[in-house]
Amino acid sequence: MKAEQNLQERLETMWLTNASLSVEEKIRKALEIIGGWEQYFRRERDIHSIFEYICLVEVSDREPETLEKLRSLRCNVENGYSDIFKYLIRFWQSVNIKTSELFECLAFSYRMDAGSLCKYVK
Repeated sequence: MKAEQNLQERLETMWLTNASLSVEEKIRKALEIIGGWEQYFRRERDIHSIFEYICLVEVSDREPETLEKLRSLRCNVENGYSDIFKYLIRFWQSVNIKTSELFECLAFSYRMDAGSLCKYVK
């Protein structure tokens, strides 16, 4: 869908052109962008990028059910950004989920495919 592609491009452009901002500030900007696009889509939809994923992480309530959904969704997106990697490591440490910390380390450090890696790190 063309709108989905435009959203992903806008999120990535924002991330790359704001290198001086902290990851938390970039997430706030991404949430603003997604908020505007959600009005366009007017329905729940699948996430398609690591940028959308970290926005979900940021606004999560950290309840066990939510954390499981986040862990499952992570298998659908790839991450090539070191600031997002560090953010996710801090997040999984804060909720004490060691296997997700391991997942992030393997996926980022070895550039392992998230979908394939999910079969081994649960």
